[in-house]
Amino acid sequence: MKRIRPSFALLCLLAACAPKGGDKVAADSTPSMSAVPDSTPAPPSAPMKAEPMMASMHAHLDSLTAKPTALHGEMAAHTTMVMGLVDAMKSDLATVGYNDAGYQALADSVVQDLTALPKLAGAAARKAEQAHLERVQRLMGAYETAVAKK
Repeated sequence: MKRIRPSFALLCLLAACAPKGGDKVAADSTPSMSAVPDSTPAPPSAPMKAEPMMASMHAHLDSLTAKPTALHGEMAAHTTMVMGLVDAMKSDLATVGYNDAGYQALADSVVQDLTALPKLAGAAARKAEQAHLERVQRLMGAYETAVAKK
């Protein structure tokens, strides 16, 4: 009885597993980024930019709520944090195709607060700062709800 050579057996196995006739497979079957149109939303598994920022922003807001006078002294750092979060949330929501006029109006109000608050003083400043912190919290809640729906 003749013995089958291992190389011949491997060749037969590869031939049996190869695509048939019309099934052409490119050498690299992974699509390149240039093949994906810009208008195509990212897959749901794409990492969201705002999600890693949420916990630190919640802690920041809790800290400011506990000590209302602190916001005035931390306005520059607060503005940087809020603008970074608003931009990240905007990007995430565009990625999942979410477009809501109410959400955008709330985001615009939060951003407008950042320029108005430093100009205020006394009781008017404290009241406006509290309203701002509540708007930021509502915006974060609206973002979380929108992302959960997608």
